[in-house]
Amino acid sequence: MSSGVSGLGGIFSRALDGLNVSQRGLTVTANNIANVNTDGYARQNLIQGSRAIFGDGSSGGGVFASGVVSVVDPFIERQLSNEMADWGTLDGRRNTLQNIETVVADLDGKGLGGAMNSFFTSWSDLSQNPQSGSLRSVVREKGRVTTDLFKSLSKNLNNLRNSLSETIDARTDNINQLTRQVADLNRSIVNSGDDSTKAELRNQRNLVVRNLSTEIGINYFEHSDGALVIQVQGSGFSLVDRFQSSTLNMIDTPSAGGTVQITGTLPGSGSGTLDLTSKITAGRLAGNILDRNEVINDQIADLDELAYEFTTRMNAAHQNGYGLDSVTGRNFFAPVSGASGAASTMALDNSVLTSLDAIAAAGQDPIVSGVGDSANARAMISLQSALTMESGTKTFSQYFTAMGTSVGILSAQVKGSFQGKQTLVDKLQIQRENISAVNLDEEASDLIRYQKAFEASTRVLSIANEMMDSVMELTR
Repeated sequence: MSSGVSGLGGIFSRALDGLNVSQRGLTVTANNIANVNTDGYARQNLIQGSRAIFGDGSSGGGVFASGVVSVVDPFIERQLSNEMADWGTLDGRRNTLQNIETVVADLDGKGLGGAMNSFFTSWSDLSQNPQSGSLRSVVREKGRVTTDLFKSLSKNLNNLRNSLSETIDARTDNINQLTRQVADLNRSIVNSGDDSTKAELRNQRNLVVRNLSTEIGINYFEHSDGALVIQVQGSGFSLVDRFQSSTLNMIDTPSAGGTVQITGTLPGSGSGTLDLTSKITAGRLAGNILDRNEVINDQIADLDELAYEFTTRMNAAHQNGYGLDSVTGRNFFAPVSGASGAASTMALDNSVLTSLDAIAAAGQDPIVSGVGDSANARAMISLQSALTMESGTKTFSQYFTAMGTSVGILSAQVKGSFQGKQTLVDKLQIQRENISAVNLDEEASDLIRYQKAFEASTRVLSIANEMMDSVMELTR
């Protein structure tokens, strides 16, 4: 009789195992369904195992839940992280380049290029009637418009540079926040004793890592206890080392030709600060740094060079001529000492501002040659077609056009590359979804499966209970 009771105990035990496992399976399935629309969530599976053979070996030992795992392909996750970093680089650049292109574009001849051409046209008109006060007034006005556009273009480019510096500063703060989240999640994962909780935390961490990879290119690896180490791609500098995170800072040098610098400070007392600027080669931060330190700075430097050469050469030609007041050697534009900052300070010379007679159209003293002399006006006009820029290879207009063309080509290249990269990222996202996303049809099937198993185990438990009652009756 004792063996019968013992056998019934085994049935009770197996039925309870079945109830527990089925109940946990229902919990996991319900959690999957609840997170069907959660960004970055990877569906979870309950891992079941059969217990060792029970008793005399004539029957199985029941079932147990060995844990809960998230369905994730590490290769796809890593590939997606790498591609998202390259996607972020292009994403960080495309809007900036479009803004630069818009600033320097000479749309419909209403920009700086058109203003310079109109300025030379006004000199051409003056050469036909050099004593005309109204034509001299037009020359002065066209000169003023040209200087205003130089200054406006310089201001707009500098504003773009300052705005991009602010964006870079905000990105470093965001990266610091994301790395702190990873470090905190590392600690929670390592300290958690529940598999389901670990899986949830890993899902959260995977999403943070993907967001981080769009901001800055990273490499990462996982310790045996589940904690991640994250490094700046290709540098060996650790952004996250298990439970600690580093801090990035931006140093901005806004002076002419100045650059932003990104430094990284390792956690802990006495740790040093490293210059990471050249090490950051992917992600939105890398794209912003490249445009801030090189593209915009180059555009500002090119504009200053154009302003300097335009001012200097026009002044040199103007100094050779005579005004209606017989005075020579005067500037048309306020002189500049060098190229740096020339565009931002460009202005008409005070002598031209105060007197139209100071405009030197004549090649000789009008007292000698007469007021109809326009030799110097023609000399001024000749500068329009002179190869004055880039070591004597471009005119003023060609040089400015090349500025807009170069950034336009670069903008188009980045835009095209971004579209191609977006297609690749979308394909990887689909692959990830096919592997990790919640499928409601599958989850509905699992609900039925675990429900039936739960009901079956309940039935086994009920039958075993009836059998136990019968055995107890026989022993009375």
